Formats: sequence, C-alpha cells, structure tokens
Amino acid sequence: MSAQPPKRHSHQVSAETTSRNAMVFLCISILGTLAYANSLGNPFLYDDIRNLQDNHYITNWEYLPKVFSREYFKAFTELSYRPVGTLLLFLNHSLFGKDPTGTRAVTLLLHILCSGLVYVLSESLFRDRLKSFIAALLFVSHPVHTEVIAVVTFNEDVLATLFYMLAVILYRLGRRATSRAPALYGISLCAYFLALFSKETAVTLPLMLLALDRIDRQGATTVCREAIARHAGYWLLTIFYMWLRFVSFRYQGEAALAQFLGGSAYANLLTMTKVLALYYPKLLIWPVQLSPVYDFVPISRSLWEPRIALAGLLSAVVLYGLYRLRTKSPEIVFCVSWVLIALLPVLNIVPFLKRDLLAERYLYLPSVGYCLLLPMALEGLFSRFPKKAALMWISSTVLIICYLAATVKRNADWKNGTTLWAKTIAFHPESARAHFILATTLLRRRDYAHAIPPALKAIELDPGYSEAYNALAISHEKMGRFADAVQAYKQAIRLSPAFQAVSVRHNLAGLYIKRGMLDAALIETRAALTLDADDFSSNLDLCVISVRKGRAEYETANEACGRALRLNPEDVDTRFNLAVVYQLQGRFHDAVREYNEVLRRDPGHQPARGNLAALLPQLRTSNPR
Repeated sequence: MSAQPPKRHSHQVSAETTSRNAMVFLCISILGTLAYANSLGNPFLYDDIRNLQDNHYITNWEYLPKVFSREYFKAFTELSYRPVGTLLLFLNHSLFGKDPTGTRAVTLLLHILCSGLVYVLSESLFRDRLKSFIAALLFVSHPVHTEVIAVVTFNEDVLATLFYMLAVILYRLGRRATSRAPALYGISLCAYFLALFSKETAVTLPLMLLALDRIDRQGATTVCREAIARHAGYWLLTIFYMWLRFVSFRYQGEAALAQFLGGSAYANLLTMTKVLALYYPKLLIWPVQLSPVYDFVPISRSLWEPRIALAGLLSAVVLYGLYRLRTKSPEIVFCVSWVLIALLPVLNIVPFLKRDLLAERYLYLPSVGYCLLLPMALEGLFSRFPKKAALMWISSTVLIICYLAATVKRNADWKNGTTLWAKTIAFHPESARAHFILATTLLRRRDYAHAIPPALKAIELDPGYSEAYNALAISHEKMGRFADAVQAYKQAIRLSPAFQAVSVRHNLAGLYIKRGMLDAALIETRAALTLDADDFSSNLDLCVISVRKGRAEYETANEACGRALRLNPEDVDTRFNLAVVYQLQGRFHDAVREYNEVLRRDPGHQPARGNLAALLPQLRTSNPR
C-alpha cells in the first residue's frame, strides 16, 4: 500500500488561508497606492470647492444636527439626502482640516477596501482565487475610478459601494451558515441601510439579491417563492428609504431638475439606451479621453439615428446572449446583470439629469460586475490553450499595467482647475459645461478678462445656460462694466429656476450696493428673500442696505443681521455689521461685545479694532464713574 499524505489540521488550513488573504490585500494596497500616490497632493477641485473648501458647516460639530434636519440640503449643498458621506466630511475636517492630502487619502483607503471586497465577493461566488485576485487588481487600478478619488465629495459613491458589497457578501454567507444566519442577516441589513444613506444608487440591492439567487438555485418559481421571506427585510428598508427620499426629505429645488431628457419620455428612452449600450461600455472597456462632464452627448429623438440603431442591435445581442447562457453559465449572467442593475438608478427613469447624461462616478458600483466578468472572459478566451493559467496571468498583467499607467496619467490632469478644464475642452470642445467651469475657475483666480471668452462660449453652445450668464456678469462687474454686468445678471435671473435665482439676485444686489443704488438693491434683495427667507447672503445684503438708508431702517438692519448671524454664526463680517448697527443705535455695550467677539475670531480685523478704539472713549463718557 502506498503511504497516505498526512492530513492537515483545520487550524493549519485556516492559518494558510489567512496568510494568503493577507498577501492578497497587501498586493491590492500596494497597487492602489501606486495608482493614486500622485493624486494625493492635488488641490480641491470641482464640487470640492463648494462642498469642502468654502463650506463652513463641516468645520464645527455644532452643525451636526443639521445633518438630520431639513436644513441639510442648504447647509451641505446636496440635492438628495446622503448623510453618511456628510458625516465622513465632518470627520475628515476634524482630522485634517482643509488639507486635501489627508482627506483624499481616506477616500483612497476606502477604495482599497472596496477592491478587497471585490476579491472576497468573487471568491465567495466563483471559488477561484486567481480570477478573484485579477478582478480585485482590475478594480483598484481602473482609470474610470480616478474621478471619485480626485473629488473627495464623491466619496459617497465609494461608501455606497463598500456597504453594498458588504451586504451582498453577508447575505450569501448567511444562506450558507445556518447557525449564524440571523446575525449575518441583521448585519447585512445594517450594511444596506448605510449604503442607502450613502447614496441612493444602492436602492437596487434587492434586485441584485434576486439575480444572485439564480447562481445557486435554478428555476424562477423556487427563487421567487423563497425570496419573499428571505428578502423581506431588504424590501422593507427600500420602501422606507423611498418614502424618506421622495416624500419626507425631498429637496424642493429638485423639482426644477425632474424632467425627461429632450422634454419627452420617448427621447429620454432613446438617449439613455444609447448611453447604456455605447457610452458606459466604452468607458469600462476603453477608458481614454475621460471627462468630468458629459453634457456633450447629444439627445436622440429618432429611432433611425445610426447610433440608436447600433445601440438597439447591441442590446438585442446582449439580451439574447444572457438568455442562452442563463443555465449554462449563470455566473456570467450574474456579472452582466450586476452592471445593468447597478446602472438602473442613473438611467433617468426617475428624472434627475439636466446637463450631464452620464458620469464616470456612476460607474463605480457597476464596474464591480465588469471586473468580475473580465477574468472569466480571459479564461474562456484561453480555455483551449495548454497553459491557460499562464496566459491569463500574462494578459491580465498587461491589462492591469495599462490601467495603472492610464490612472497615473489621468491623476496629473487634476493637478489644478485650469489644466483639468483646458484638457477637457481640448477633447470635447462642444461641452458647454466645461467652458463654464473653466470660466468660474479663472474667476476664482481673479483672471476676469480671460474668464469672459469661456463664459461666452458656454452661452453660445447652450443659450439657456443661466449659470454661464452669471459668470459672465461677475466678470463684467469686476472689470467695471456696469451696464454689461446688469444686463447679464438680469438674463441669468430670467433663465434661472427659482432655487438658483436667489444667488444671482444677491450678486445683482451687491453690484447695486457698490454703486449706491440702494432702492434697486433693496428690490433685488426683497425678491431673493421672497424665494428663500433663510438665504444668508440676502439677509446680510438687507442689513447693509438698511444701515446705509439711515436711522429709520436701523431696526430692520438689526433684525436682518441677527437672522444672518443665526444662519452662519462663524461669519465675522456679519458679526461686524451687527456691531456697527448696535453702535449706530447707541447700544454701546452690545457693540463692544460684538467687536470683541470679531477680534477673538479674527485678531487681524482692522475695521473692528478701529471702531472699538473709537467707541471706548464714548462708552466711558456715557458711563462716568
């Protein structure tokens, strides 16, 4: 008899598995760091300027209650309720202040964790370590993910994907581990809850679980019958979230964006079919000439457009292929289904898109399915070769190196706003939004003369672009062109939806104040406050106007400054204006208190120091010992 090999104890197998998994996560971490090391020092750009750099609400934990109130949308400039990502912004600011390196490193860490979960998910589904490892490396290095690393505000996509995959993995473990099923099921539900409140795209998870069940159990009847009990908690959470999202916590300004592309459901269907069948697959398979904006994608209105015909043909081929593979290769069907299901919320079925018909960040969750599918495609391609594993390693290594190089190169485009938007315009000169954002970037640099051409180009490409008119007006104002500025502001107001017109009216009121046209400024300010009584800037404008109108309006100034200060207690200029009002009203003790508070917050505030020095002798005279 031949000698039997010694049996390994379970703890030895467990130790080997742990060691192997640690090496996998180490490789993922190294590759992720190599891919994004050159992005960590990039400045805040795009949405980060508004949501991080200029947002004082994330600087103080006193504002935390706003996250759980209807003030959330105004305070954190969001159009939908995403509190988990906002809480992370609070935490990031507490740790790193407004240093982009630290905050972006946190997003990179989350991205690496997501890549690790791609490995765990693939291993759980397919029991193939090589394919799982390749899938994870593809995910961590894919160039289409550069946007969510470059823009810290987009961490909501990373968070939603992290919790989404965790919920799927725990659900699957719960089905296999009978003794721990209730605990795993409960934790999976908690992960789904966090995914939903990271970003609404996670709402597809119950559908994804139905697709997952098809891998293990054949027969739709069996799946549907068992799913009623097994998926009940996920559907209940979904219903609760949908009620909260569209009824209880819906942003009022969202109604202005809720329209079908091209003004009709038919045009919306054609356009989004083209986006789904042509544009998103191209970004996944051939991620070159990436762009932060995609408003240059044309609206389709005819079924006979060449791209619509091609999109329809490709869709039919994919659907037919999925039907043929449903029993032979359910894993492939699941991977493709992951991509399609995860894209459902961004296909404008519930209208929310206005200018950008797609976005690279929208692919973060769907790309999991692509990265799971690609190793299986390589395996099928080399299945007839004797050295299949070696060929898979070589081809996947080449692809990963290409992705890595493209990611590093793309990170360099985000080194400053001028570089980013100039390159975007070079690739996509028909993008009105790229021209507009280049104009606003130049405005922030106080390069007013060079901001005018891109603003005009944005208006030429999109005559209804109210924000571009606003940027043009600011440029004219800063260059002393009063009549041109007023004309552009008024055109922006005519084109703006109500929730955007408030800021434009504030800008126009500010111009009138500078010119001493107080009555005209008051008209614009009153109009802005009619639209939004809690607008900080308009309340501050009312305070300034009332002070300049004289003694009869001091009480109005006092009330307006008080409202503005309640809306933004950190703003020293508002506090200074309130101190001035108190001084004019003869409330010297109140004025001294506010001047001292201004100097405590900003010791270099010379107007407050000068007014206080002039006020103290008056205070001693009015209160002799």
